[in-house]
Amino acid sequence: MLTETPLKKLREARGFTQAEVATAVDIDQGTLSKLEAGSHMPRKETAEALVKYYGSATTRVRFAMFSRLTHDLGNHI
Repeated sequence: MLTETPLKKLREARGFTQAEVATAVDIDQGTLSKLEAGSHMPRKETAEALVKYYGSATTRVRFAMFSRLTHDLGNHI
């Protein structure tokens, strides 16, 4: 089972639905769901759009985007 990333918590804390965020950053809701679950890494353009959408929370968004990758790398070292 995958651990959900802070990305979902950030979205929920802001009161946004997956549909709202997905539309705003031009991805489908299924893709956002996978990003939030940590099962997929975003394209550079998607990560940048999420950072822009969430505004001042850029550090948390970046952490959310790369926390899964860091976790996976740690398991293979």
